[in-house]
Amino acid sequence: MTGLVIGLVVLAGVAVLVVLPFLLSHLLYRVFGRTSGLNRLAERYPAPPQPAGEAHRKEWVAVGKVYYRRDADIWLTAEGLRLWVRPFLGKYAPALIPWSEFRDPQPTVLALRPAVRLSVGNPLLITTVTFSRQFYEQLEPYLSR
Repeated sequence: MTGLVIGLVVLAGVAVLVVLPFLLSHLLYRVFGRTSGLNRLAERYPAPPQPAGEAHRKEWVAVGKVYYRRDADIWLTAEGLRLWVRPFLGKYAPALIPWSEFRDPQPTVLALRPAVRLSVGNPLLITTVTFSRQFYEQLEPYLSR
């Protein structure tokens, strides 16, 4: 009987060790979505289910103060920038941000590389989005329209 009890305790401990990281990562992603403004972007600028435009996969981006390393898929379309952040073990709703909503480009640093931070929201600020300088140069033609 004690062997059965020990076995159940070990099994419960293993289950906790397997489930706990998934639960904690889910909670962290919910907090990051709220604090970064990513959830507000998806609510304000919902994206259609089928992406269109020029695709850029696994980009580095910061939304607000939360940095996503190789977790963002971005499409450049005539209507705007479609941003879909998909970190490991998490997912956020995609946003299609109209080009007219980006403003105030500021030089900054992202992952020790030159970058540009853009404010999103016009006239009220929703959040900021930071792209590498190299990626920003691909956005500039769309922003000047």
